[in-house]
Amino acid sequence: MPISLSGSLNLSGSLTTTGTITATTLVVQTITSSISSITGSTNFGSLAANTHTFTGSILTSGSMGIGISTLAAAHMLQINNPTQNYVRMNMTNTSTGTSNTDGLIFQQEVGNSIIKNQENGYLAFGVNGAENNLVIAQGGNVGVGTATPSAPLEISYNNTSFTTAPILSLNNTNIAGQTHINFLITGSLFGKIRSDYEGGMIYVTNNRGADRSHYFLVNGDSGTGSMVMSIKATGSVGIGTSSPSAKLDIQGGSDGDAMISMGSNSVSGILNSPANIYINADSDNNSASGVIALGFNRTGYSGGTEAVRILESGKVGIGTTSPSSTLGITSTGADGLVMEPDLGSTNNSSRLFFTGSVQSFGLFNNAGDLRITYAAQPGNTSGTSFAKFTNTGKYFRMESGTGGIQFGGDTAAVNALNDYEEGTWTPVVTCSTGAATYGTQLGFYTKIGRVVNITYFLSFTKNTLSGGTVRLTNFPFTLIGGTFYPQGPVLFDNLSTVTNNITLQGANASTGADFIGGNGGTTDHAGLPIAVLGTGTMNLRGTLTYFAA
Repeated sequence: MPISLSGSLNLSGSLTTTGTITATTLVVQTITSSISSITGSTNFGSLAANTHTFTGSILTSGSMGIGISTLAAAHMLQINNPTQNYVRMNMTNTSTGTSNTDGLIFQQEVGNSIIKNQENGYLAFGVNGAENNLVIAQGGNVGVGTATPSAPLEISYNNTSFTTAPILSLNNTNIAGQTHINFLITGSLFGKIRSDYEGGMIYVTNNRGADRSHYFLVNGDSGTGSMVMSIKATGSVGIGTSSPSAKLDIQGGSDGDAMISMGSNSVSGILNSPANIYINADSDNNSASGVIALGFNRTGYSGGTEAVRILESGKVGIGTTSPSSTLGITSTGADGLVMEPDLGSTNNSSRLFFTGSVQSFGLFNNAGDLRITYAAQPGNTSGTSFAKFTNTGKYFRMESGTGGIQFGGDTAAVNALNDYEEGTWTPVVTCSTGAATYGTQLGFYTKIGRVVNITYFLSFTKNTLSGGTVRLTNFPFTLIGGTFYPQGPVLFDNLSTVTNNITLQGANASTGADFIGGNGGTTDHAGLPIAVLGTGTMNLRGTLTYFAA
């Protein structure tokens, strides 16, 4: 039957009823069945820390709440520790112990809230019937979508879209904000990734440690993976190397691989070779006007100065964009093409080579002489000189052993101009015995092939000359023998007797000397008698053309 109380009812025994107990405050020590509180509150035992046994169930309805260590439950269930600054709720089962170090602990301590799994297992949170939407594994690793995270944070996600449903999103609600991911070691910031409000992505290494570089590896971490790119703290970028030796250092790749590829179809670029660098343009050959150009201060394809251009036809232009030959050079001044001295040269030498399958030639500037050489091999020898322009004498000379100079279509060796020479010689007057005394001895010659032209002047006294005939000797080249008798007029003054038609006539022998012939009545080659020479100073001058032996 129902029991209604307006005051209090204290029982030391038990109260059994199948009806309803209505009370403002109901204090119960032991419940073996169940109790349902409709209005008011139910207090199980005193507020002191004693122990009570409850084997049934408690049912509340409406706005009623259950308070543990509190008479004013603010929620459907409220647990309060009236004597300490913490409160704990312990959940155990038959697989755990029942001590305060067993089971699952819900704990509120000072201002902190703690959930602890004190068993050798994980702590999981789930929705919609799942049990592992969020898992804290035994070792402390956190898994999202996985019960066995292998890292401090592992997110397992099944998604095939690369445009929607990202696996992780970071949102800064400040329109002028910066979104960071910081990387710390022992509490110190070593690097970060930052997205700014203008859409930029910034990768930062902090000013800590000795390296402070960015490394990008594939197929494994350091020691097992391959270094694909590095950015050093100095600003140098390495592709295929962790130690770039220049602002951009590209290494690796197989022979023929494109090291730098350009164009929408990757048809242009720089190719790799173990010892060479190949710059390739229009490799798919879809253009007839491909160009490789080097310039300065240009904006796109215009402005500035284009220094070098290589056309697809193979023509190279220096200073010109439209070379009409294999190598076209245009200069705005008097620069032209300059061959600088060889490195390390002690005689300011420089070389220009012309190679061929039959013979190779070279222009060799050596110690001021410009030599034309044959059998020249670049990097090996400058070749053998067969002609040169000299710096000292300022002349052009064919070297000995060459075939000389040929004219027109006549290629016969005997008709080649293979010897040209200019110089001075010392004319000498002789007789059978004695010697003349000279005031002046001048002689000049020009030799072209075997033809020799001489000019001379002597001022002398006969001194001890005596006997025989007067001769002019010491010619620069020996006269040819046989029937070649060169002769030419002679101006001879201060003779002791007047003679006419004085001529210089070659001797009928290759003696290296010509006779001075007499007047018209003198037999050819007979010579000028010594008796005609005067006692004072005499002058002898003239010219003669003869054939050398």
